[in-house]
Amino acid sequence: MGERDGSFPPHYRLESAVRHSASRLSLAVELTWIATPGLLPDPAGALAGYSGLWAAPGNLASVAGALAGIRFAREGQAMPVRIARGSRAYDAYGAEEATEEYYCSHGINRQDESLLQRHGLQISGRDAGGEPRILELDGHRFYVATLFVPQTRSSESAPHPLITEFLSAARAQC
Repeated sequence: MGERDGSFPPHYRLESAVRHSASRLSLAVELTWIATPGLLPDPAGALAGYSGLWAAPGNLASVAGALAGIRFAREGQAMPVRIARGSRAYDAYGAEEATEEYYCSHGINRQDESLLQRHGLQISGRDAGGEPRILELDGHRFYVATLFVPQTRSSESAPHPLITEFLSAARAQC
């Protein structure tokens, strides 16, 4: 995020540094510069789909835009999760959809889904793009893994359903 200046060493060196590291990791990376005015009024919309964000130094056309982009990167995002009927997650939520908060864009490699399923890990929740977001282990009283952060949506008046169900399952073992 920032106004690219090809004569400014931190900018053109960033591009080569990203190439160096991507090569070391055998990773295909597409670097895109996003001008700070384009981050307003909707940074989530402007930044949707990016796997990582880098705030570049230099003269900014919009300090407010830069701060909005940084805030978006720092706070993660909220996205809907479709929950499979009959799953532990569905029992906890009592619904086929929930909105959850994310603090990263990590996920599961689509090529590994069948391997996980063959070993008993079932995908019980997916985001709007079909990415796995909730996984459960067959035959376990309560083994639920999430690729979101449930505790951020919990409050005293509305405890998070997955955390409540986890504690309920743990209590049953006492």
